Amino acid sequence: MQIGFGLPVSGAWATPQSISRFATLAEANGYHSLWAFQRLLVGADQQLDPVYHSVLDPLVALGFAAATTGRVRLGVAIVNVPFVEPAYLAKQGVATRSGSSRAGHRRSSPRTPPAHRRRRTG
Repeated sequence: MQIGFGLPVSGAWATPQSISRFATLAEANGYHSLWAFQRLLVGADQQLDPVYHSVLDPLVALGFAAATTGRVRLGVAIVNVPFVEPAYLAKQGVATRSGSSRAGHRRSSPRTPPAHRRRRTG
């Protein structure tokens, strides 16, 4: 069985420090995945719960998680695509997958440096 958790991306606990600590502990305890979401919409006759008044950008939150993990898988549960510029979304996705991640493009295994960057021994 593979178990994942939602990152703390809303409310008072949604800070870079909380996300990094949460991600590090989840990975250390063998959890499979961490998820973020984006909450922009609420029905006309509904009240938005106070915890959702402040929700972090899901890809930025995953970037913080990626910077402190190497094995745990990362995912976005909800992105309201009609309200996000496609070029911005693509840029954020690339930054989250490669620039911030210790594991590189393949989140499930450690990164092997390119041949020209490996240290020669012996």
